[in-house]
Amino acid sequence: MKMLYLAAIFSVCWAHYYSARGQNFSRNITTGIAQDTSLPAQNKSNPYAGLRHLALSVTPEKLHLSLPVDQTIVYGVLMDMDMGTGFGSFASFQTGDASFYLSNGSGIMGGVTDQNVRDAAKKFVATAQTYIDKTSKTEYTPLPRKNYVGFYFLTNKGLFFADEKLDNIGTAASIWAPLIDAGNKVANELIKSKKK
Repeated sequence: MKMLYLAAIFSVCWAHYYSARGQNFSRNITTGIAQDTSLPAQNKSNPYAGLRHLALSVTPEKLHLSLPVDQTIVYGVLMDMDMGTGFGSFASFQTGDASFYLSNGSGIMGGVTDQNVRDAAKKFVATAQTYIDKTSKTEYTPLPRKNYVGFYFLTNKGLFFADEKLDNIGTAASIWAPLIDAGNKVANELIKSKKK
């Protein structure tokens, strides 16, 4: 059920921004995006790789956060999802900022201006903190494998990663349900904030 819910959120975002931009969907999918995106592709017409890279490059200093040095603290989360014909990425930070990017070049930015988005983003990051021991440290930031959702945790000790099969979401096999639920809440609030 959670997999369908998450897929529905991404699909609604995808459809909304595809139609709002009035662009030919098949023409806007960035090809080769499943490669390592630690260095964004130079594509002026599609900001997805650059925005995703920017989100993954945020530091505590850029957010004006002072974090303890004796603990690993999650200050940001990027959740990527393979949507079959492209990718969707949610970025949320301890400050309450949240954004959504689609590989067709559309998305929602500026979630920090809405209180409900801020609250959901902060909860998403706080929930991610409880999963830090289930992640692995990484220096690479590829998009998820086919039929997977990936999580990048930005911490004061570096970048951490975990992923989950989409088929497992919503089943007893998934330990990630609370994190997925928190990410879904961010998605819902971002969508609602743009309808106001």
